[in-house]
Amino acid sequence: MDRRPFRIGVAAKVIAIASVASFGMVVLAPAAGAGPAAARRPASAAWSSAGNPKRAVVQTRAVFLGGKVYMPGGFTTGFVAYGHMQRLNTATGAWSAESETVPSGTIGQAAVCTDGSKVYVVGGIVASAIVSMTQVYDPAVAAGSRWSTGVNPHTTAEGNLYVRDGGCAWIGGKLYLFGGQAVTDNGGINGISDFTWVFDPASGQWSDTGFSMRVANWIFGYTSNSTTAFVLGGENTAGTYLRDAEKFRPAHGWTKLPALPVPPGAPAGTGLAWPGAGFLSSGLVVFGGVSQASTNAYQTRLLVCANPCTSSSTWTDAQNNLTTGRSDFAAATSGGTTPTVYAICGLGASGYLADAETTS
Repeated sequence: MDRRPFRIGVAAKVIAIASVASFGMVVLAPAAGAGPAAARRPASAAWSSAGNPKRAVVQTRAVFLGGKVYMPGGFTTGFVAYGHMQRLNTATGAWSAESETVPSGTIGQAAVCTDGSKVYVVGGIVASAIVSMTQVYDPAVAAGSRWSTGVNPHTTAEGNLYVRDGGCAWIGGKLYLFGGQAVTDNGGINGISDFTWVFDPASGQWSDTGFSMRVANWIFGYTSNSTTAFVLGGENTAGTYLRDAEKFRPAHGWTKLPALPVPPGAPAGTGLAWPGAGFLSSGLVVFGGVSQASTNAYQTRLLVCANPCTSSSTWTDAQNNLTTGRSDFAAATSGGTTPTVYAICGLGASGYLADAETTS
């Protein structure tokens, strides 16, 4: 099965657009497709268990916030859309799922990030359609009223931006949205993309930063800190899984980081799709993902680019492998004095994975 179930057509004029005012999103109705990729074979080794979420899901993201890991939506077995927030209490190791649904009902393939107090879910697909939408989850609000809608990505020049499988980051009090498979009303963006847009809460407006990613890319790993966003691996417009790594700083745009090593058994020059990314005390890390190897495609390796990670750095194998090779999973990183990363659910050799694992 195709891991990219709702690929946008090349020409924007063939795509129908409809507004759904009832919950403040704009929907792009793309061509029909299939579910996630058929299972591949994993390698093996060990992290430690972080329990089992209430629902095994694929193709969503996660964030660490206030001692908890938050994972919204995703797709359950059979590529059935899911619409609830799942939460790991890292102090107790217990997972829970909230009864309140996201404003859009269900959501998957969205960009997920945090400003340190709320969880932001941008774009994604709802009911087989790509959406232009920002959904906001506030854990400080009483249960049952935690979700709201924010300003959807749009500009005067391009109209609404419909996007899935991109990334987002909060830097300097602003929300940055980048990459993914996207299209705008006016067609200036159409396909696997390199755009970088920003939302300024002070003005309540989205705008184009004028910076482009070095490579048009989607289904990549991404993470961020207070100053910088990082993009690792992914897939380009030719369908090649990427070794590319880059970082974004608002004052400087996108700059090159060292290329990821070719995964074992993969074709020369190819890299990883849908890996996890985060930070450990040793530096920037990328873990898991799927390669284009004919066997053992689901990856277990954890690769480290030691601090400070620059274009002249190198990636090293930390010799601390995931228990299960996986891709299309949710990754989260805690930051702080003892950074910890999490790999949650996803796809593996056995199909949908129901567990989570962690290392620090």
